[in-house]
Amino acid sequence: MSTLSKPLWRRPKAAILAKRDKFGDDLNDVYNNILDTTDPYLDPDSYENFKIACHHLYIYRGRDGREHASCERYFTPMSVNELRSYPIDKDDEDTIEYLELEPLLWETHKILGDEPMDAARKINDAYKLTSDDYRDHTVIPVLALSYMGDKQARLLHAYFGDKGLVTYKSHLLSFQNPEDSEKSIEFLLQFMTGKLVGSTAVV
Repeated sequence: MSTLSKPLWRRPKAAILAKRDKFGDDLNDVYNNILDTTDPYLDPDSYENFKIACHHLYIYRGRDGREHASCERYFTPMSVNELRSYPIDKDDEDTIEYLELEPLLWETHKILGDEPMDAARKINDAYKLTSDDYRDHTVIPVLALSYMGDKQARLLHAYFGDKGLVTYKSHLLSFQNPEDSEKSIEFLLQFMTGKLVGSTAVV
């Protein structure tokens, strides 16, 4: 987690807690408003009604020749060249064991009781903002992978701030064939191996 910015260090503790509480309440309001809607899905025209800003998440090459993400406020991806300097060694004993055993383990794995809800809470901003574990932070950035049908997925990045819920979504990542899978995995790994940047304290 990123460190607090100096301006917030000088603010009274009560002001920090009030900011956290407001963000938590506002995020819960967004959730409840969406829960009450009868629409089967949200379209771009309805985002503003729910205080949601939705943007595209992609990687581009800047004038400096470096790769950048369309949003690097909290996460900055590793470059392709650096990522490729860590090739997968399929002859490594740990890798072989993982490739052979992991599919078998997942076939027998069952999610029981409250496990799904506990997992959801761990990536929920409102839950974290009410937790003592994150009392020094007013923003909880989330980076998640959303699985879809037909062997596709999206990478999602979201955070809640003064302007509401801000989300970034990647294009549909295809895993339908080896060539597409390799490109999609490389895109995901760039973010998964990237760096945490910015401040999670809002002033």
